[in-house]
Amino acid sequence: MEELNNLPLDLSFDVPSLIAGLIFGIVGLYVFRRGRKESSMRLVMLGLALMIYPYFVDGAAMNWIVGFVLTGVSYYYWGS
Repeated sequence: MEELNNLPLDLSFDVPSLIAGLIFGIVGLYVFRRGRKESSMRLVMLGLALMIYPYFVDGAAMNWIVGFVLTGVSYYYWGS
């Protein structure tokens, strides 16, 4: 059990990161469902990326930047 206490886990959550994860996770779910409905693999992958990326990005600013970029790319491929 002591091995778990020695793991280098940085679980410091800040409110802006949590809000960004929530907002872009909801957007990602919508893009994912739209991609499945239209059989668009691009939108499915972008939706998954929007839902998953907050787990791998550190810092509120990077969360917002990556989220806006992925949302912009999703908007670009929305009609095609």
